[in-house]
Amino acid sequence: MQGIVQNGKAALDSATSEAAAARIAVNARLSGDATRAYADTVITDSESALAPIEGSFGGVDPPSKQEDDLRNQVLAVLGDVDNALSSARIAVRRDDRAGLAKTATDLATVLASLGKLRESLG
Repeated sequence: MQGIVQNGKAALDSATSEAAAARIAVNARLSGDATRAYADTVITDSESALAPIEGSFGGVDPPSKQEDDLRNQVLAVLGDVDNALSSARIAVRRDDRAGLAKTATDLATVLASLGKLRESLG
């Protein structure tokens, strides 16, 4: 079980970094401290970086059925991060302030979920 736990921790840590960077960019755009182009670049880069994280962890085969739940939990939260990042990208490209405000909340929520799951892994 140790191998999948370590892989899960690494995936969650990496996803946390990407979600946090995007959240900073969204908040900076909302406050007028970042241009749309800058926020778009940061959010798009975060979204692009998440795909290999999901792919790498998703390719891990749990050694036994006991690890299936952990795998599913990590993949579910990574999927939530992906959805939040996609929504942020769309909102910033549309310059949709209401959409950006919602994605700021969504990113805060997924960051909390990432932290809670990461903490549960020790």
